[in-house]
This record gives sequence, structure tokens and C-alpha cells, in this order.
Amino acid sequence: MKAKLSDDEKRDFYRDGFVVLRDIIPKELIVTAQGRYREGENGLDMMHATEFTDLINKSPLTSILRDAMGEFDPPTAARHIVRPPSQKPGDHFDALGYRDKDIPYFGANLHMDGEAVYQTPQEPAEGTPGEIYERYIKTGRMGDIGRCAESTGINFSPLFHDPDMTNSLGGFTAFIFVCLSDQTMEGGGQTNVLRGAHHAMEEFFRWQYREGSRFGPEGPGWPRLNHDVPNRCGYNHLPPAIYEQFTDEHCATTPDGRRWPQPTPVFMQPGDATIAMYHIPHCGTRNEHGDAPRRSPIFTLVNKKRHPNHVIEGHSDHPDREWDGGFLELSEGDNPYERSKFALCNMYHEWDGMQRIVAEERAKEGKSNAIFEL
Repeated sequence: MKAKLSDDEKRDFYRDGFVVLRDIIPKELIVTAQGRYREGENGLDMMHATEFTDLINKSPLTSILRDAMGEFDPPTAARHIVRPPSQKPGDHFDALGYRDKDIPYFGANLHMDGEAVYQTPQEPAEGTPGEIYERYIKTGRMGDIGRCAESTGINFSPLFHDPDMTNSLGGFTAFIFVCLSDQTMEGGGQTNVLRGAHHAMEEFFRWQYREGSRFGPEGPGWPRLNHDVPNRCGYNHLPPAIYEQFTDEHCATTPDGRRWPQPTPVFMQPGDATIAMYHIPHCGTRNEHGDAPRRSPIFTLVNKKRHPNHVIEGHSDHPDREWDGGFLELSEGDNPYERSKFALCNMYHEWDGMQRIVAEERAKEGKSNAIFEL
């Protein structure tokens, strides 16, 4: 039974930002979880179902992750994004501000986790950028409370994750998606990643810190909204500089001629699992060509050094806050907000078992392995 990543797998993980483990989940766990999905389709709650958390807690993934990442709370919850088969491109505006049918790569919307998403206008927005922004954030779960850390999107993620509103990203150490359906074909609803872009994102966060000590959308170089899109209220799920860095003349375009980064689809079949860095831009895509629902429970894990005094359930993209956006009860002197910002600038700090490989690979590239101090 596999208990840890090989050095070659760790080098792949360093280079690509993700690693796929084939046939790593015992068959009996897969069958049980697949059965639970069928029950869930009848309306039963699945977030805290042990049939899914067992995919980590009772599989080799626990020892593999502890070796690579370090200590973490065993997950007690999972996120589920089930994509029905034979999905068709739609006429509705996507969060990017373009019509779904016009977005290339099966509607790929590469993003970083922990960004607050509000209701996308389905008609071109009118007014100044400030007026459009104000109307946009009124559509969250808290209603019209203005630009503040208490505002949360329809995805439960806060507009800002810290009370001082200096970070608009959630952040965690790793996310894991376990495959429970055939995702071996193009357009099978699988997760897509922007291979290797985790390195660029770490550099971007360091630049944001040097420019103004504010992270994510609304920090330096990253406006939250793009008004030069068809609905005039498109979300910049990645910094414009990253979009530009990862596009070239070979990339597909929307009707306005804008080029989009080409993601890498993560092909898997039941029993496979993927471990990915928080820092790698990723997205789901339409399940146009699959003949069954796309099913992959998603787990977000945090090294205990980030939250030594708080138990992480394993499903949230904003672990510095409660699931509903409320503030955690923190003991005096406990400041996970600063640890999260430190982790944005030092993405391997929480990967305890990767330190030797990271040092070796950075030396080969002529890069410094020094800690970026905040």
C-alpha cells in the first residue's frame, strides 16, 4: 500500500502544482461513496457524510498527505459540485461577464479559491464603475451592508477575510479531489488547472505585499471587476498580469478577440485522486461529453501550524472564518490572518515533507529558497 509520494512525484508536484494518484482509493470506499451520491440525489445532505470523508480518513491519502504536508485535521466535511451529463453551453452571463457559450475550453473559469462571488448581472450593467461595484456587492448573503469584512458572497466566502480588509482570499494548504465517475474524456466536467502557474501566483502575492501589503482582488494589480466585458460586471478571478502571462497566439478567444489561458484537464477515473497546491489556478468545466454525472468530492486541508487552536472541517475555502462568514472565536494573540498572508507569499512553508525537494529544485533553477518575510 502506497504511504507517501516518491521523490519523482514530489518533483512533479513542485513543477506542476498538482499530482494525480492512480487507483489510490480502495474499491470498497469508492463503491460506498458512489452509493451515497445516489442517495444524496434524493435530497439527503452530503456535506458531512462519512462515506465521503472516509475517502481520505480510511485511505492511503492520510499517510501520503501527512508525509508531504504535515499534520492536519482529519476532514469531517466535503464540498460537492455534481455536473450532470450532456451539459450544453448556455446563453446566460457567466461570472467572467461573458455568455457561457462564448467562453472557450468548455466554459473554463480559472480562479483562486476564497473569492467572494455575488450575483452576476444578466443584463449589461449601467453606471460608473463605483456604482456597478456597489450594486454588485448588495446581492450577497448579507444584503446591502456596504463594503466591509462582514459582507459575504453567495458562495459563503467573505468579501475580505480579515477585519482590517487587507486580504480578499481565503487560502489553505492543499485541496484534494477524489474521482467517483469517469472523467477520462475531453469535456467530461473534470477539474482543470493552469499547470505551473502556482509559481507565478506566489511571485504575484509577494509583489502585492511589496506594493501595498494587500492581497487578492482589490489589492495592487488586481481589480475585482472588469467593466470591459459584455455585461460590464465581469469578475477578475485572476490578476490581469497572470491572464496575460499565460496566453499566447495559440490560445482560444471570446468573440471580442480576448485570449484566454488554456487549462490542463485532469483526467481521472474512479479510484484516482489529485492533490493540488492552493496556489494553482483551477476550475471546473461543463460536462458536455460525459455520459454520467461528474462526481468528485473536494477537500480543502490546512496544515495545523496555520490553525493550531481551531479544528478545520475540510470543506471551506475560507478557513480563517466560519462557514457562514462569521468570525472565529480566537484566543488572545492568535492571528491566523497574518499566518494566511505569510502562506500566500511562502507556498511551501506548510509542506513539511517537500522541503528537501523544493530546495533542490530551486537550486537547479537558480532561485532563492529563502523565506519571504512580511
